[in-house]
Amino acid sequence: MGEGLFGRWALWAAAGATAGSGVGAVNWAVNFTVLAYPRAFMVMLLAIWGVVGLVAGISIAAGLALLRRIRPAREGGRRPPRLSAAMSRGWAASVGIGLALLVAYLGSAPAFRGYYTDAPRDMAAEAEGLPNIIVVSLDTTRPDHLGAYGYDRPISPAIDRLARSGATFERAVATSSWTIPTHASIMTGMAPSHLGTGLGAGRVRGWVQVPASALMMAEILRDAGYQTAGFVGAPTLNNFFGFDQGFDLYNDRRPIALSAKSNMIFGARQLRRLLNIPPRDFLRFLDPSFRALVHYLYDEAFRGASEELIDLIGADRRWSSDADEVNHRVFRWLDRRPRRPYFLFVNYFDPHDPYDPYDPYDALPGIVPEGIDPTAGYISENGMIESVLKHGLPPDPESLSVIERLYDAEIATMDLQVGRLFDRLEAEGDLDNAVVTVVSDHGEAFGEHGLIYHGHHLYGVDTRQVLLLSGRGVPGGTRLEQPVSSVDILPTILDLAGIRITAGFQGRSLRPLLEGGSLEPMPLFSEVHGGRDSFPDWAAFENDRLAVEYQRLKLIRDEEGRVMLFDLETDPEELRDLSGDRPEQVERLGALLDAYFSRTAADEGSGANAPSADLLETLRGLGYIE
Repeated sequence: MGEGLFGRWALWAAAGATAGSGVGAVNWAVNFTVLAYPRAFMVMLLAIWGVVGLVAGISIAAGLALLRRIRPAREGGRRPPRLSAAMSRGWAASVGIGLALLVAYLGSAPAFRGYYTDAPRDMAAEAEGLPNIIVVSLDTTRPDHLGAYGYDRPISPAIDRLARSGATFERAVATSSWTIPTHASIMTGMAPSHLGTGLGAGRVRGWVQVPASALMMAEILRDAGYQTAGFVGAPTLNNFFGFDQGFDLYNDRRPIALSAKSNMIFGARQLRRLLNIPPRDFLRFLDPSFRALVHYLYDEAFRGASEELIDLIGADRRWSSDADEVNHRVFRWLDRRPRRPYFLFVNYFDPHDPYDPYDPYDALPGIVPEGIDPTAGYISENGMIESVLKHGLPPDPESLSVIERLYDAEIATMDLQVGRLFDRLEAEGDLDNAVVTVVSDHGEAFGEHGLIYHGHHLYGVDTRQVLLLSGRGVPGGTRLEQPVSSVDILPTILDLAGIRITAGFQGRSLRPLLEGGSLEPMPLFSEVHGGRDSFPDWAAFENDRLAVEYQRLKLIRDEEGRVMLFDLETDPEELRDLSGDRPEQVERLGALLDAYFSRTAADEGSGANAPSADLLETLRGLGYIE
């Protein structure tokens, strides 16, 4: 048979599948290598285009066969062309090699998953005395929604237990009211505007990033001999923003679906329109297989988007990882017995908008009322944020009650995973010699001052932080009332761990307070800046705002010079503006703001990197940009 071993039909099918796989490989190289889980996309694109090419090859073979039947060769005429035996063998060899490589690749995939060896620890090398350092970040978590800070709903038993085992700082003040600048301060001990590169006032319009020149906690600890690993649920802690500096392993991947990226596949948009298939349904039948492939190749586990979210945005797309998904990655790392001492950073994003607890009823019966609108918590997608913060409409009290219940359920499901994390660390013996910090980055408004969400103002509901310390050098059951700042966290951790460095911090170690001593009260500063590429024309976000707390007084000033003064002793909810009655105190606190923020670092915003299309899409979905 002239076409070789496989025959005409098999040969054309193999040729088509090979050509289609080539198209898929080019498609992957051009569009998909920059996305999370690129190997899974590679396999899926090879499969999709391989099948397309297979069908095309069979169709060509059938067409040629039909042509021979209806147009038999005339005397001296030419028959439809056939491939030579050599070409047949070439096609067969290329297909065989390609399949063998793919099988070998998939068969070896579990080898990609191990970050560290399973060999027993070298206890002698780990016995130098340095403690493990564990920092757990609770995104968007208000202190007054935790039992440790007096909340009456029993939604945080694990966090409350950690608080009882160590020290609770009753008034920790964040350096900003949103994720990136506050985490920058936690990781560097510096004010955001003193770090430069778009984190502070006076910068050019651009993207907020931690500069490469910043000395980060992970870099300090890695140089001190620590293994460093970070696992984050927040897209705003993506490596693009500079938070991976100093980490040996930084897992910032987010859930993803093939159907949500279908427009990036060659010809998919045109085919979808031709077949009149809604974007949300096109290729969605492949999403379970894609997730299974991701779990196999990367040893990760994540869910698809809820039906409510898919209905709202028209795609199976999630912006962040839930706490159980973050824990899955942490536990796989712990399974590989990382060398001690280690620095482990874990970020849980669950309480952030959208308020969509993945298990609201089973995890916390009675907190979320049955029968509520399942889309109520998607305040970016359902227009609630826009109506309040862009158009200045008052938030609806009934809607506020519902979303606050959903927010509580998010804290409850996160708390469950906090408990599981520390149970695992305790079982490993990793808490026997450790310094543990649990901290939130900012709060969340639920109608206070006519606002919702965060990142727009510097009221207490926006800037009060959770701050709990436990472990080495921290007495249990301690409650400390002295106000402290985000910039104090890094110096305190290093001091408790016994690590001495010469780098300067704007914060200071809180160890004297933990040991029963005292520290001189210091002004605490916060900042949030308008003019960033988020909400460019929204009234709530249009101004820079600076704040200082000192001696129970708080001054908030915007870029147009408007001020508010609050007496935190008599008005902790910041409801009565005293600026008109106390001009001397306004002037004194204003001078502190001038002196502090005049020392900002040189602006390097013009050198900021450009975000990827995938990251832009994520930030838009979370409401950070329009």
